[in-house]
Amino acid sequence: MEISETYRTPAADPKVTVSDANPEDISKIIRIAGGAFSISRYFRGPQVSGTLAARRYENWVSSSFLNPSHRVLKGTNDDNEIVDFFIIRVDSGVATWLLTAISDKFRSAGLAKQLWGLMIEESSRLGASVIKTTISSDNVKAVGLYPKLGFRFAEPSWVLQRAW
Repeated sequence: MEISETYRTPAADPKVTVSDANPEDISKIIRIAGGAFSISRYFRGPQVSGTLAARRYENWVSSSFLNPSHRVLKGTNDDNEIVDFFIIRVDSGVATWLLTAISDKFRSAGLAKQLWGLMIEESSRLGASVIKTTISSDNVKAVGLYPKLGFRFAEPSWVLQRAW
């Protein structure tokens, strides 16, 4: 998606602000990640248990806090609750959204367009003029959301995992 200079985040309640996650947030973000991706390919593989699949996302969050090229961003509401998180990398004007999720408590609350819009603005503020990400075609909500925000889908591809 190319970020338009006229892009504005849709207004919504509650008010959410975006900031860098800090070490005190790690456990909360890990919990969000561990429960957010039950439709992902890791959960579908018969050789991988749900516990191991969840751990894959939890470890992704943990390692991103240590990776200097990754930024872990959080959206917080007026009560300082973490509503969502994004792990992003910005390089040469391109923001790559590596992992994104809304806290279970706030899912289905009609906040996705606002939350993702705030992250578009934050990506722009960090120097990105283009945003790239990948989503699973099984994630029907994301498939519906991204075009509303101005994203275009590339040709679909399959990612297969090897069972050891």
